[in-house]
Amino acid sequence: TEENPYHPKADIEEARQTLPEEVFDEQYGGKFSMFTGRVYKEFDKMVHVIPEFVIPKSWRIEMAVDPGYNHPFGAVFIAFDHDGTAYVFDEHKERMKPMSYHVDILKDKIEKIAHRWMERNNHPIDKIWLDPSAAQQKEDLFQGLRHYGMTWMDTDNDVYGGIMIVREFVHVNPETGKPRFFITENCRETIWEM
Repeated sequence: TEENPYHPKADIEEARQTLPEEVFDEQYGGKFSMFTGRVYKEFDKMVHVIPEFVIPKSWRIEMAVDPGYNHPFGAVFIAFDHDGTAYVFDEHKERMKPMSYHVDILKDKIEKIAHRWMERNNHPIDKIWLDPSAAQQKEDLFQGLRHYGMTWMDTDNDVYGGIMIVREFVHVNPETGKPRFFITENCRETIWEM
């Protein structure tokens, strides 16, 4: 694309400024080196990891869950500000535990969120994203948390697409000097995964 004389140069320059370098190289330069080494090369603890803070009551809160047993069960709680910037502010990750154990942990975390946002009543989490391939674990999780009245959504298991979305959030915008993705320092597992 970069060498195509008919492709608008302004489009190429905008992409060069807004996309992570490896993404630009792949999509505009034909260099397919994205998945060699670390996936989120733009992730920098000095930029993306921030101190814990009180989430404003008006922010949207979502939870993403990847059920597992041998492969660890993982859940992250994400707050989105009014501009759509994501803040991972709590997590749970453990392996070799029954679903009832994870449900109890998540209930406790959800209750703490609900206590903070009393006006949200029974809906402390706006949406839960679940891996659709884990049907039985999904049903057990749903049964354990159903009285909270949350919206349950299956994730799209397009790994490449998911990585691209996260990379766009992690990328530091040169105009603002900031990314659209942060992790609070208490989320050690998520920081390690990044």
